[in-house]
Amino acid sequence: SFDALTDTKQLSATVKNAKGADLTGAAVTWESSNDPVATVNGSGAVTAVANGTATVTASAGTISQTVNVTVAQVATKVEPASGAIQSGGVGQALLAPLVARIRDRLDQGIKDLSVSFTVSPGGGTVSPTSGTTGSDGQVSTTWTLGTTAGTHTVTASPSGAGSSALFTATANPGLAFLLSKVSGDNQFGYRGSRLAQLLGARVRDQYGNGIPNHVVVFATTEGTADSAIAFTDAAGVARTGWVLPDAIDTVSLTASAQGSGGTPLTGSPLTFDAIAHGLRVTSVSPSPLLEGQPAVLMGNGFDPTPGNNAVMVGNMAATVTNASPTQLDITVPATDCQPAHAANVTVTAGGFPSTPVAATVNPAAFVNLAAGQQIIVRDPTQFCFQFPKTAAQEVYLIGVQSTSETVTDLTGISLSATAVAPAASRPFGAARNLGGTAVSPVDAARLERWRRHRAVEAAIREDDRITWQAMAPSPRRAGAGARRATPPIVDGNVNVGDTVDVRVTTGGGCQNYVDARTVVRAKGQKGIFLQHITAPAGGFDTTHYKVFSQGFDTHYFPNDSSYFGNPEDADGNGRVVMVFTPEVNKRGSLGFTTSCDLDARSTSPASNEGEFFYLRVPDPNGQFDDAYSLSNGLDDMPPTMAHELVHVIQFRGRRAAGGPFPSIWLAEGQAVLGEEIMGHAVEGRMPGQDYGLAIAINLDDENSTDWYSTGFVGLGLYYGWDPITDDNFDGRVAEAPHECSWLALKPPNPGPCVGGLDPYGAPWALLRWLSDRFYANTTPAQSAFHQSIISNTQNGYVLLQSLVGVSIDTLLTQFAAMLQVDGLVSAAAPELTMASWNLYSVFYETEDGVRLRPALRLQPAQLTYSTFARTANVRAASTYYAVVSGFNREATAVKARDGAGGVLPPWMRYWIVRIE
Repeated sequence: SFDALTDTKQLSATVKNAKGADLTGAAVTWESSNDPVATVNGSGAVTAVANGTATVTASAGTISQTVNVTVAQVATKVEPASGAIQSGGVGQALLAPLVARIRDRLDQGIKDLSVSFTVSPGGGTVSPTSGTTGSDGQVSTTWTLGTTAGTHTVTASPSGAGSSALFTATANPGLAFLLSKVSGDNQFGYRGSRLAQLLGARVRDQYGNGIPNHVVVFATTEGTADSAIAFTDAAGVARTGWVLPDAIDTVSLTASAQGSGGTPLTGSPLTFDAIAHGLRVTSVSPSPLLEGQPAVLMGNGFDPTPGNNAVMVGNMAATVTNASPTQLDITVPATDCQPAHAANVTVTAGGFPSTPVAATVNPAAFVNLAAGQQIIVRDPTQFCFQFPKTAAQEVYLIGVQSTSETVTDLTGISLSATAVAPAASRPFGAARNLGGTAVSPVDAARLERWRRHRAVEAAIREDDRITWQAMAPSPRRAGAGARRATPPIVDGNVNVGDTVDVRVTTGGGCQNYVDARTVVRAKGQKGIFLQHITAPAGGFDTTHYKVFSQGFDTHYFPNDSSYFGNPEDADGNGRVVMVFTPEVNKRGSLGFTTSCDLDARSTSPASNEGEFFYLRVPDPNGQFDDAYSLSNGLDDMPPTMAHELVHVIQFRGRRAAGGPFPSIWLAEGQAVLGEEIMGHAVEGRMPGQDYGLAIAINLDDENSTDWYSTGFVGLGLYYGWDPITDDNFDGRVAEAPHECSWLALKPPNPGPCVGGLDPYGAPWALLRWLSDRFYANTTPAQSAFHQSIISNTQNGYVLLQSLVGVSIDTLLTQFAAMLQVDGLVSAAAPELTMASWNLYSVFYETEDGVRLRPALRLQPAQLTYSTFARTANVRAASTYYAVVSGFNREATAVKARDGAGGVLPPWMRYWIVRIE
């Protein structure tokens, strides 16, 4: 096919024999069946002549082949031939028609091509709206402009073409017809002063189009018009200022305009009215104004009755406290946490408003903190932090915290900021992930054992809570050395190798148990070690139990009892009994203590009537549960024994005091602290030494017992670490830690954090921090504190508050800030640090070429000084954290409200710490 007349294309032909082989030297002739359309020469070159179809034939001897040739002109040039740019009056036909020309690529006009004409909206009409090109390739139409002044277009579009021609016309306004007011009528102004707003009058034609350069005359005998004669602008508006007369009066000014022949326009003359009054503000002090503070307005025309003066500072009403004709004393209104800003001050008295006076309004106070210091706001109506303008880089940690003790409480919050302008961004802490190999503090297998163990412990603690109050008083000895009325279940005179029958609770209350025949495997001064005869082969042997017994006498019992208190020794055998039984394995636990043992078997059939706890046995072949190797047992046993011994002491001490079942988070926090205390005793360490990562995850001696990981893993899980769904241990839980809580196990804790360690890590850190802070790192004082927690009739928040003498909301907010600040800010206030551990070192720094995975870290929202809004839900005892940073900051205000923008409930607190 050919796309234009006289276009030429070369055709070629190949001649083959009967076997399909090419023949050379064969003579080929060419001819066209329709010469007026296309011609062909002897070499096969075809030339297009006219639109149409022709058949070209190639012949060689008696054989031939044909090809159809189609010739059609293609529109490649569409352009205005005339009338492209015109002007005319609105509603009038343009003088010149619009002529469009369509040509092919050889500049030949295309005949019989359909063309449509389209007018832009408001541009008027064309006639005809379409046409067909003549032999010269041209088509025309007439354009009648619409009634809207301005620039309009008509587009000529050929059928099937990819381009079009554009015609432009300017519609000029018609004759002046109407005069109307635009602005400036009915103003108030101080006598002898210029009105704030210019007076404006518009001249329009009959269709409402503004007419430029038309004369408008302004006249008044009351004051002075800036312009007696003014010309209208492009929109048809003439303007003038008006200086009022030096008198208190109602005054007027006229504007008039004429049409052709001197006839007044419709609406002419116009009358503008104004009131000249004696009310004005001459000064505002102090500068800047301070929200909520007194200020003085000086001026004239004030009403001497305070309530008759309406004072506005910006869009807020101020309170007038005292008034005279020349002075008003006011209280500057407080905004809803707006930053320092400009505002106009006006007074309305007697129905007249004064001319606005510009002022700057500052908040009552700006945040003024040294690095490492904290501000706590307790009144939810005052949850606002104001930052002044500065060029310096400043970094703050902000917390929106719940102090509720009901774990199911979930409070919706919004943290939002208003800034005069965004600050330059410099994210804080962006380079703190550098160096070292990122590791998990525990391997996957051990973490899974912990997870299952905590799930079982949650069920046991719930059983304990339910049955606690229903239990009878525990058996007591009449005095030192006195014997019970009935023999103990495990007599203190048993020997290694003796067989002893005990019971092991199977859960669901103290009525459910199994009888367990056990063998005494070791006996020390403070402990008796029983092994269930069903324990599988390949487990602990005589040597292991001997080591356990020696350690219990040397470290476990003396250290836990001196720190947390002596067990009651209700059965009079002078020892704690540890039962190593597959019944623990069956439940998926590593070990447990039960309050069933506090009561007599007559009311608590599962009881062993003494100081007992129960421990898992190695099970290499998985006979009773998942396979559990001897090496795993040796790793898990020391911290588990230390942990469960604390529970024995807690339950006995709390029961002896007649107190309620201990709060889960206090009980588990103390038990994890017992692991730490035992680790210090065995490893020769002590509290208050600011230990870092190497000690926390046992990098210093990998062959020794890992005493401390429970607390730090628990903290990491509370911060949002999710090692369960990510094979690389790099997962994170959304909405952590603010939707998690450390007040309870799951259930009833519905938070999203995984691992079941919610009331382990954070409560351990809380108790360690309280011990360090209030008891000067001295063991006797700390011991007295923890023994008071156990032997108490109070619980939870009330208990801690009464013991340390500081309100619980202060304790919780300082503790929450400490979790991020400790070790990060060298000059941090003592209450924001933990003397025993350096949390920054543990979670951020590299030691021995190793660092913890970033997924374990507390990760506040990263914000800059700008207008922003964040929403979240905060569970009981938890905090929504945000770091706000940047430099070249304009004034910025950051407030905390509920999810609907209202005031947060009274159990919420708002705090801030300066980081840098």
